[in-house]
Amino acid sequence: MEVMALRLFISGISGYLGTVVLRALEEDASVSEIVGVDLRPPAVESCKLEFHAVDVRDAAGIRKAMRGCGAALHMAFVLDEIRDKEKTYDININGSKNVFRACLDTGTPWLIQVSSMAAFGAHPDNPFPMSEDEYPRGDCRCYYSYSKAEIEHYLYRLSQQHPELAVTILRPCVIVGRRLDNTISWVFSRKFALSLRGCDPHTQFLHEDDLASAISLVLHEQAKGIYHVTSDDTISFSEMTERAGMIAPAVPADLMCRIVDLAYRFRLSPFSSHWVNMFRYSMVGSNEKIKRELGWQPSYTSRELFELVLEAGRRPGA
Repeated sequence: MEVMALRLFISGISGYLGTVVLRALEEDASVSEIVGVDLRPPAVESCKLEFHAVDVRDAAGIRKAMRGCGAALHMAFVLDEIRDKEKTYDININGSKNVFRACLDTGTPWLIQVSSMAAFGAHPDNPFPMSEDEYPRGDCRCYYSYSKAEIEHYLYRLSQQHPELAVTILRPCVIVGRRLDNTISWVFSRKFALSLRGCDPHTQFLHEDDLASAISLVLHEQAKGIYHVTSDDTISFSEMTERAGMIAPAVPADLMCRIVDLAYRFRLSPFSSHWVNMFRYSMVGSNEKIKRELGWQPSYTSRELFELVLEAGRRPGA
């Protein structure tokens, strides 16, 4: 299908995902120019990039940068936990709303939101797997899950009120790659971890390049709607701890939350009970729709990618 090359707005251009996508779009003919916004310039260079040092909470700055763009890709988000939860929600929710409203104010006709499987929340009655038609319930006990669900709900209402705005939502699972350095890699770099009594949740992993290829396909095909960007398989927490050679005694959830919160308070852990609640139950997504409609395929299995997690945990300083 012949498409006109886009002038594409990208929020969070200097973050982990922004850097991955910027590299991928450098050679993508469907994008002629990239208007990237973030607090600092990206670590990689691109002849397509027009960078603006703008905070997503700056509504006027976002509108100014977005003018003249044919589509907006929103990726600016707080993933790794910070202690100021008010700031977290301000960036994740109010910042996202600024980007969404800027599309309307500037006449940008297409919004692509990189959401997450976390938008469903870790609930014991989650279908296994979940399709795109399931309602994203989120989980108020986890800032990341709650924020992802909240902005999806807001975006749904906005798109109903403004049908002139085309919307695409991508829900990737846990992303790993060559520059992995996050909560997951930290957990599995240890020899000891607590597991939840009576729970053995399954997780899916996605390579960063596979998310970039999904975004490229969406841009090239001008695909609208919701797509899960997930692996074909899953891996359980018990299998991960076994592969990592970890000791992982099972404790009740409330006790584990108290222990983790105490460790977080005294800076012995990079995460609090928010992330215990994040992975309490399975949030597994079917990828049949994106494979059927766009021809996308994951390049790796979750088990293969878990080896990348273990390698990251073995690096000096992990």
